[in-house]
Amino acid sequence: MDVKVVQSDRYLIKRIGDIRDWKVYCVCESNCNNGWMRDKVENLARPIMIPLIDRDRLLRGETTRLLPHQQKIIATWAVLKAMVAEFDTHSWVTTHHSQRKYLMNRLAPPARGWAVWIGPYLRVSWPTHWGSSPFLYLSPKQEARRGGSLVATFYNSHASTQVIGSLFIHVMRSPANDYIENWKFSTPDGGSVFRIWPPSDVSVSWPGTIMSDRDADYVATGLYRDLMDRVSPLIKEGIENAPARSGGAPFWRWRA
Repeated sequence: MDVKVVQSDRYLIKRIGDIRDWKVYCVCESNCNNGWMRDKVENLARPIMIPLIDRDRLLRGETTRLLPHQQKIIATWAVLKAMVAEFDTHSWVTTHHSQRKYLMNRLAPPARGWAVWIGPYLRVSWPTHWGSSPFLYLSPKQEARRGGSLVATFYNSHASTQVIGSLFIHVMRSPANDYIENWKFSTPDGGSVFRIWPPSDVSVSWPGTIMSDRDADYVATGLYRDLMDRVSPLIKEGIENAPARSGGAPFWRWRA
């Protein structure tokens, strides 16, 4: 799919500090946080993910195999956390409520427009524990109706990265289904990044090759760089020439 993103707004947030220490108040305590989220998602994911998070286990070279149903459980957990994190004060809500209901009812990520990757990672100096890059994707018809506006009043797409211990997780979602689902990574230092959603019938031999700091940054900022490469000449022209406007986000922002 040839995705046209000329009229697309996006920016990048990077945060340090363990994301397990975050508190995001956006779900009910009894039915959700201490209900189906814990019982049907977190409790299933915990025994699978703990060995992947364990840095010492990775340093010892211990191996395991992630079966397709285990990959689905991890992907569901990762997508749930990505959806919740959008309600943090430093982020943007890009997921439609119907997709959140889909995950709750089916205990799986939405079938289209979402992709999840995981990889083994040993941090040296890369500071990011959470990276977030929301953007606005427009179909050609939507783009035409905007009349050349460089301002977005909302975002409908997102790429986010979280690092927990030695587990690197990257989630992408957008209405540009094929663009997201056909995305591939080729890490600069050869670290392994396994796509676990959309699902496949192939098991994963973990850990593969450990990701470097450079690999982690490459994956975390991959979609952002691709969008920048596509529209950077227009971005520069738009920022320099566009008048100041209110009520929407600028065409491009960087927040570190």
